[in-house]
Amino acid sequence: MNRKHLPAALLALVLLAATACGEKPKADKPPTPVTVQAVLATAMPGGPRFAADIRPRLEVPLAFKVGGYVSHIMQMEGPGGPRPLQEGDRVAAGAVLAQLKEEDYAVKISQARAQLAEAQAAQEEAALSYDRASKLLASKSLTRLDYEAAKARHEAAQARANLARAQLREAELALAETRLKSPAGLLVLKRGVEAGSLVAPGTLGFLLADVSAYKAVFGVPEGLLAQVRPGAMLEVTSEALPGVAWPGRVSQISPAADPKSRVYEVELTLAATDPRLRLGMITSLRLPGQAAPAPALAVPLASIVRPPQDPQGFAVFVAEGSGELRQARLQVVELGATQGNAIGIASGLTPGQEVVVKGASQLRDGQAIRVVR
Repeated sequence: MNRKHLPAALLALVLLAATACGEKPKADKPPTPVTVQAVLATAMPGGPRFAADIRPRLEVPLAFKVGGYVSHIMQMEGPGGPRPLQEGDRVAAGAVLAQLKEEDYAVKISQARAQLAEAQAAQEEAALSYDRASKLLASKSLTRLDYEAAKARHEAAQARANLARAQLREAELALAETRLKSPAGLLVLKRGVEAGSLVAPGTLGFLLADVSAYKAVFGVPEGLLAQVRPGAMLEVTSEALPGVAWPGRVSQISPAADPKSRVYEVELTLAATDPRLRLGMITSLRLPGQAAPAPALAVPLASIVRPPQDPQGFAVFVAEGSGELRQARLQVVELGATQGNAIGIASGLTPGQEVVVKGASQLRDGQAIRVVR
């Protein structure tokens, strides 16, 4: 069979389009027309391989610690002039990515300063009274009871002054937290706010990524886990770039299997950053010491979607029932090797099931479909 080299990046484009699958159709919408294809056992050449997802070395969620209205989003220079910060932009360490309105926080600082001034004045007065009481007690011109009362007033005034200082510091910190800053030079993966929107404490403002290095993440079934060792060197390849291999070292192995796919997630830290690598790119690798494979299940690349409950996972829509009118059921799968416009399925499907190929990106779990031949 002639092997057609279809760029693996096509799968990333298919998955990007599949974000629409979570939208609910109107109640009176007719069944969505789709095409289906049976899952068949296919000989995948070159030995068993595993699909690996390219991810950043580190993802940094940046959330607001205080609430308020967003007054400003960092501006970047675009082809048509300044534009708000968006996905794919790089930001420097300390850059202010978003700003909340400061007026309410500035008022709280003014109030805290006034309360501190009042507390300090009361503290000074209490200190003078305490000093005078100490001298009178020494000269036996004041009773011990009156002295203790002056001392208590002095200590209480000191405590109120300390509390006022702490409240002022808290107000100043809250004002500083109205500015959402990048902790380092990072890449913007997601922007979660718009200018003018109201945010609460804990609202995600931006999802940033450290792309100074990449990691390839793949799943290994229990039977092959013994072939993976921390520190082992492996190579990942991509059909988009024939003949190119990226070496990496196994940096982490999940201690527990995924409860749905029953595979163990393995992270491979790549030795160098290649500008040809892209986040989300699907690569593949082979484990050392593997025997020749038995025929593997395969489906078209166009049938792969991202499950809404796991944006990092993979799934297909299985056409349940028979005849023209059926129901689409979302089925989580574990990917295997790619070959041309097909990709192997390591787990999640059985031979003979029919998966949606054309129209998969428009579906949701349980949706009515009409099979078009």
